[in-house]
Amino acid sequence: MSAADKLANDFSRAAMIGSAVIAAAFLVHNINGAYIEPQFLGFEDPTSDYAKIENLRRATGSVPWTASGIGHFLSGFACVPLALWAFHAFRATTPVAGSFALAAGLFAGAGFLIGGITDLLGSSSAALFADANPAYADEVYLSRSLLRVVLNGFAIVSFGWFAALVSWAGRQTGALSVWQAGLGYLAAASAAIFALVYAPVYLPLYLLWNAWLAWRLRRAT
Repeated sequence: MSAADKLANDFSRAAMIGSAVIAAAFLVHNINGAYIEPQFLGFEDPTSDYAKIENLRRATGSVPWTASGIGHFLSGFACVPLALWAFHAFRATTPVAGSFALAAGLFAGAGFLIGGITDLLGSSSAALFADANPAYADEVYLSRSLLRVVLNGFAIVSFGWFAALVSWAGRQTGALSVWQAGLGYLAAASAAIFALVYAPVYLPLYLLWNAWLAWRLRRAT
């Protein structure tokens, strides 16, 4: 194996691990969103219940939300090898797409990482600030939750951009079939929808896309 082939294989292996980590994180997010949050945390209507202060108080620091926070935190690191893999894989044939994919992957990583810190450290800090300032407890939980939504949205949209670029570059190089690229475009479209309205249709699509990418990269290494 040449040095160039070994480097490509190393990038693919690292990206495989990264996509598997993100898939596992989105498995947790899907279980939380589809079952645990509606059944146990009071989020029965996603269009309104996430804005209710009593639900936010109950969910902040809970085991399901902490698990999601850990998922966001790990996804932040996992995006880095994915971004570097895409740049290395496509820079020779589609250099513009490869460069933008690097940027999109790193943006997504930053969003997930900061969002994860907000989920984990922010939860304990919110409880501390609310206990010390009971007259402003509602404002503390509401402001933290708004920040959480914005950071998550930034990460989701950036990762959708990354998926779209990988899909486009994969079609240009013949590395991806029409249906494989189509799955990436659907994931990107779901992110665009989420940027406009709270409709978490990206959850199952991101799980499927990352699981598929991990499987494909596993076969390539």
